[in-house]
Amino acid sequence: MITLVTGTNGQLGRTFKDYLGLKNVVHSDRSVCDLSDKVSISECLDSIKPNRIINCAAYTAVDHAEDEPKLASKVNGDAVGRFCDWAFENDAEVIHFSTDYVFDGTKSEAYLEEDKPDPQSVYGKSKLFGEELFLSSGVKGICLRTSWVHSNFGKNFYLTMRKLMAEQEELSVIDDQFGVPTTCDFIARNTLKLINEYKLRDEGSKIIHCVPSGSTNWFEFAKSILENLKNNNVELICKDIKPISSKDYPQKANRPRNSVLENSVLSGFVSDLENWSSEHERLYAQNQGML
Repeated sequence: MITLVTGTNGQLGRTFKDYLGLKNVVHSDRSVCDLSDKVSISECLDSIKPNRIINCAAYTAVDHAEDEPKLASKVNGDAVGRFCDWAFENDAEVIHFSTDYVFDGTKSEAYLEEDKPDPQSVYGKSKLFGEELFLSSGVKGICLRTSWVHSNFGKNFYLTMRKLMAEQEELSVIDDQFGVPTTCDFIARNTLKLINEYKLRDEGSKIIHCVPSGSTNWFEFAKSILENLKNNNVELICKDIKPISSKDYPQKANRPRNSVLENSVLSGFVSDLENWSSEHERLYAQNQGML
């Protein structure tokens, strides 16, 4: 079994590298497999001949995507279709990752896998395009929707807050957008459990929400980050975080007000899913030396 992991320099790909190691695993970056170039993708797949593709590479710059819709569509859509078509033709499996931003955010409850997507941004539309190509390909695999992804490396809300808290005494953070903070460790750990439990060869393709239990808003998430950093004796000058409306913090791309994902399908395969706050504390416990 040869596994290809794309996007190895990103926060999720790097986490899978920690979990999978190097034995029978090929970790590729853009120099090996450029998702914006179909020739590069084909050459990579034909050379490595993987039995399983774990696609961690993606265009994730939500606001920049508004100015680069073609590039976002190539990376988050066309490339996924190429992976799936190759895998179908060569009897390989595909694990792909999507986003809560495929929903419009108008639902008052958590989103189920079968709820109809209606993305409100270029980024969300490009990720939905990838989902559609995945499902229509006939490939054996899982598309995992996740949300508010963060880790101790890369670019994410947690690292941005950590930096600002060391530089500013007061911060203002949006309190009217709700979701589920999800660590890369949670995603990698439970993806590998799913691979073992789901029986890809028997079940075929499926979308599953891969998030911890519970939900929060950006303001409460920021408060949790501040508390955890202080508990880990990180030097900060931030003394106060104030809640603001998303109307007071305009962004180029529309974000869903509610993008909370229901994880009951995941819990049917993986027992004892922890709350997002417990998973976040796990991140600190595992990475104190990086703080």
